[in-house]
Amino acid sequence: MKVPSEHELVAQSAECLTELVEYPCRELDLHYPWHPVGRPDAFLQSDGNAFMLECRITTDIAALHRAVRGLKARVDHVRKLGFPGHIVPLLAVPFMGDTGRRFCDEEDCSWLDLSGNAKIRAPGLLVRIEGKPNRFKRRGRPASSFAPMASRIARHLLTYSTNDFSQRELARHIGMDEGYVSRIVRNLAEQGLIAKHGNLIRVPDPDLLLRAWLDEYDFSRHQRIAGHIPARDGDELMRALASALADQPHSPRYAATGLAAAWCLGRFSAFRTASVYVHDEAALRELEPLSFRETDRGANVWILVPDDPGVFQGVTTLDHVHCVTTVQIYLDLHAHPERAKEAATEIKSRFLNWGSDDG
Repeated sequence: MKVPSEHELVAQSAECLTELVEYPCRELDLHYPWHPVGRPDAFLQSDGNAFMLECRITTDIAALHRAVRGLKARVDHVRKLGFPGHIVPLLAVPFMGDTGRRFCDEEDCSWLDLSGNAKIRAPGLLVRIEGKPNRFKRRGRPASSFAPMASRIARHLLTYSTNDFSQRELARHIGMDEGYVSRIVRNLAEQGLIAKHGNLIRVPDPDLLLRAWLDEYDFSRHQRIAGHIPARDGDELMRALASALADQPHSPRYAATGLAAAWCLGRFSAFRTASVYVHDEAALRELEPLSFRETDRGANVWILVPDDPGVFQGVTTLDHVHCVTTVQIYLDLHAHPERAKEAATEIKSRFLNWGSDDG
């Protein structure tokens, strides 16, 4: 189905809201001084609740972040001007993805989409509809600032988030063509994910940049070879892998990620499955003395051949084990089993909070 225009999105969202709350919605014509915060797309009264509506066709996390921040500012503005009733901030999009839903939950913002999904909370009202497919899928895969090679930029900027870099320095650090870096930097700046001050690049909101990357990150792009090695526990297993994949003179041959790396980083959750990035499948020969056998059934080892060698940038040694950057650990944990999601939340809170309130 064709993605609606902004005007159509506003009108259709108002119709959807009426159907969801099963009560007519009428437009509130308020003559407030909106200038400091901007006028909302619609302000609707339904039964005892007033809904401040903000619509977005683009649903990347950066766009949603800006929309919710603006929406909350408008709600606060109207409350301060003495609006007598309850105001519900409501975000409307063609289709709300999983990351957007989590973001709205964290921000306590109600939402609906034109694909038939919604989560709306108000006094005397709770609407929750999930599982409806995206009615507005676009053909092809759009160019992304977080494609495998392009993501080297985000990885470096987040790993060194307190530093400013010139474009030339950034290209040199990550080993990429300056022209290519320029294009990705421009895209990130247009999305509001980075800022340029003179010739320096900085990340004003690292949490937002990480959210945007997580929204697009696809762990399945890495080649995963599952297998089993006899071991008493995950720690013994990871150390056996580290020993078998001994270093070459000038670069690490492996880098742990997932729960194994989380364990080395901060003793997050005992684990069974150890995941390691290697440069190519030739590394499997080094595991023969450990009685490694390929199998999905009962697998406790994931050998990962990355979609881009950038995952090895910033590798550090933690407790005698080479590990990918904390940012990469966090991203990968979202695709791991066991208690990986809990470990990701803890790592975010302790090592990647950047002073944010939502951890």
